[in-house]
Amino acid sequence: MLVVEPNMEGHRFNYARILVAECQHRGIPVTLVTTPTGRADYLAKAGATVPDAWELVTDGTRPGAAELARVSEKVGATTVVVPDGDAMALGLARRPRWRSTADLRILIMRAHAQPGRYPQ
Repeated sequence: MLVVEPNMEGHRFNYARILVAECQHRGIPVTLVTTPTGRADYLAKAGATVPDAWELVTDGTRPGAAELARVSEKVGATTVVVPDGDAMALGLARRPRWRSTADLRILIMRAHAQPGRYPQ
């Protein structure tokens, strides 16, 4: 499984932590995709102890669908989960291009927090 969270502040850290912990509990290989800032935030909150099952893939920016598809193929993920995926969902709605063999799961956290010009 690939868990994607570029911003590891506040509740986002908890979403990623819960998903990764459950994967570890079930013996599912898991990779966390974040940015260098997200990695630093995670390491600080986790006391600089990263469980072996966490592979932190970093790059300088918020990953888009094309990059996530590439990373999912590289690590052999069968599922990609974007816990706070409002922005990615809107991007894919505008240009639907998911090109990976992995299933994509985007979690929408605030259904009514999007700009009014988009359908709810």
